[in-house]
Amino acid sequence: MATKKKSPSKTPRKPRKVNFDNEAGVLKEIARVLELDANDLNIKRSSAPNGYGDAYQISEGGSRGQEWIVMENEEEFDTAAVNGVERDLDDEPELFNRNFIESHINIERLRNDLMSDVQDSRYEDLREEASKHPMKFIADNGLELHPPSYDLIHSYAKMMADESKTLEQIEGELDDMGVEEMWETIGEEPEVDDEAIVEVAEAEASAQLKDPVSYLEDIYGKEDGIAQAIKIAGIDTKAAAEEAVRTDGAAHFMCSYDGDYDTSPSGFIYWRHN
Repeated sequence: MATKKKSPSKTPRKPRKVNFDNEAGVLKEIARVLELDANDLNIKRSSAPNGYGDAYQISEGGSRGQEWIVMENEEEFDTAAVNGVERDLDDEPELFNRNFIESHINIERLRNDLMSDVQDSRYEDLREEASKHPMKFIADNGLELHPPSYDLIHSYAKMMADESKTLEQIEGELDDMGVEEMWETIGEEPEVDDEAIVEVAEAEASAQLKDPVSYLEDIYGKEDGIAQAIKIAGIDTKAAAEEAVRTDGAAHFMCSYDGDYDTSPSGFIYWRHN
C-alpha cells in the first residue's frame, strides 16, 4: 500500500516592510500596532515637533483626539533630536546644566580673552587706592614698605634741628625707628611703585577669573552670563548636542508627552504627542 506524502509545511512569511513614502501603508501599520481602526485615524505629512526631520502626524477623531508622531527610523529620530538641541544651545543655553555648558566652552580661551580688560580695570582702581592711601595699600597687599629716602630724612632733620637737637641727632633718632614709624614721624607718605600696582592688578585679575563663567554671571546675571561666555569663547554646539542626546537619549528631547517611543515592524519610530 502506497504511503501518502505529506505536503511540506509552509513557513509564515514576514510582513513586508512599508515604505515611508507610502502614506496609507504607514497609517495602516501604525493603526495595527496601536490596535486602532485605520478608518478612525487621520494622517498628514509634517515634521518632528522640534521642527527638524520628516514625519507624519497621525490623529484620532472624536472626543479623545489623541495624536502620534511617526518618523522613518531611529537614525532620523536621533538626527532631529541633535539638530533641535543644537538650536536650543544657540538660542537658549541657560536651559542646560551649567557644568554641561562649561564642559564645551573653551575656559582657557575665555579666561585669556577677559584677562586684559579685567587687569586694566583693576589697575585703574588700585592706582587710585595707592595714591590716596599708600601706607594702607602697601599693608593690605603685603608689599614691602621701604624707608624714606636720605633726602627726605635729611630735609626733615634740617627743618626740625634747633639748639636742643642737632641735625645729626635727629637723623640718628630716625635711623633707630621702624620703617613705618619713620614715615609717620616725618609726616610723609611713601610712593607705591607702578610695577607693584601692576603685579597686584594681575594677581587680583587671576583670582577673579579663576572661574570666568562665574565672573560673567556676577556682572550680567546667570542667563546672560552664560550667553556672554559662549559669545566670547564659543562653544562646539554640535558636539555638545550630540553628547546631550547620547547621554539623555533622543526621547528626552523629542517625546515631550511621556518621554518614550516605540518602533513599528517596518522600523518606524512613533510616539504619543498629546
